[in-house]
Amino acid sequence: MFTDISNAINKSSKILIIPHYNADGDCLGSSYALKLMLEELGKKADVVLDEGDCEHRILKILDGVRCKNDAFTPDLVIAVDCADKQRMGTRVSAFDSCDLTINLDHHVTNDKYATYNFVNPVAAATGEIIYELAQFMNIKLTTQIVNNIYIAIVSDTGGFAYSNTKPHTHSIAAQLLEYGINNAFISSYLFDMNNKKRIELMALAYNSFETFYDERIATVSITDEQIKKLDATDDDAGDFVSIPRSLETAIVSMSFREIEGNAVKVSLRSQLVDVSRLAKQFGGGGHERAAGCTVRGSLEDVKKRLVTEAEKRIKLEVRIR
Repeated sequence: MFTDISNAINKSSKILIIPHYNADGDCLGSSYALKLMLEELGKKADVVLDEGDCEHRILKILDGVRCKNDAFTPDLVIAVDCADKQRMGTRVSAFDSCDLTINLDHHVTNDKYATYNFVNPVAAATGEIIYELAQFMNIKLTTQIVNNIYIAIVSDTGGFAYSNTKPHTHSIAAQLLEYGINNAFISSYLFDMNNKKRIELMALAYNSFETFYDERIATVSITDEQIKKLDATDDDAGDFVSIPRSLETAIVSMSFREIEGNAVKVSLRSQLVDVSRLAKQFGGGGHERAAGCTVRGSLEDVKKRLVTEAEKRIKLEVRIR
């Protein structure tokens, strides 16, 4: 299943890895695991982060991280966890300028834009795909590679709590744990630890909590002014969708975060509605149960539009008693 991708990697010597902008734990863990795997094969490899992602707190527990990269012209570029080329941001020029490209992803909305594409929407995380690629290519797994893959999988499954977690996910995790990684610390760092600014933003998010459509839609919001007042980073202000998601009556949960340029970053979750379709209506994408988009407009306008469309999707897809 990885034959063409394996051949492309083997014949290349200088490889760039591009994760999506606003990178999450799966994206970053997968990218740095892949970097270390390529180095095990004797390749020169670098992960090129979006400028804002260099401050992501998860980088502190990943191995092989180096935000300052060596300048070189790659003979292969690999996009990791990018549903489309636009998710690369300004780094798409590096992707487009290379004749040989690979796309490794698990988003159902992926449009297969590379020379070679491996897209598996059934995979709980791109980290699963990276692990399977290592197995296929007989790459020696070091503790550092395993640490990064485990972080990727734990991040995108919510600590194995989300519905995307399958028996195969647990099987891979069990094999990774055989390498002696500190899984308890990883889980605590990812899901229990927050700095003061993030906790203050969480409090503001709780205060913004609203419900619509007889409490079937739940939302929280963070404004750009609140973020700046606390001198918080994008990482501090990251996804708060778990707050509305915890409402027992919520069918669709949303978090809204104002960003510069008169735009709003939206995260969507549901156990009953295909939110990837909802996100796609607004130029975004993702998974059936977890998706997102960035929408131009004021916070209130964007919220109103998303809530209206979410109500329509619930009426279409859910039998309301």
